[in-house]
Amino acid sequence: MGYDKQHNHDLQLYLNILLDIVRIGIASGCRRIIFARTALEIKSSVGAVPENLYCYLRHQNPLVNKFTGTLLDYLKPVEEWLPRHPFKSQVELEEEQVV
Repeated sequence: MGYDKQHNHDLQLYLNILLDIVRIGIASGCRRIIFARTALEIKSSVGAVPENLYCYLRHQNPLVNKFTGTLLDYLKPVEEWLPRHPFKSQVELEEEQVV
C-alpha cells in the first residue's frame, strides 16, 4: 500500500489514509466510494458498509457443475469482524433532542 507497517499502529497511517480518501471523495462531490474487500472492520469505522458479492461460475463439464457450489462454499473465507457504526442513527438524534 505504500506505508511502513511498523509505524501504522503508533501513527494510525491506514486510518488516516482512509479518512483522506473520504475527504477527497466529499470534496470531489462523489456520491459513493468503493473500498476493497480487506480490512473490513477499520473501513466500517469511517462509515463503510459491506455489500454482498456474487460469483457465477459454470464449467463446461456438467458433472463438475454439480460440485462447483460445494467447492465455492468450501473455499469461501470465513470473515469474523465487528462492524462499527460511527454515525448516530435517526433515533439517537431524536433522543438527544428530547433530553
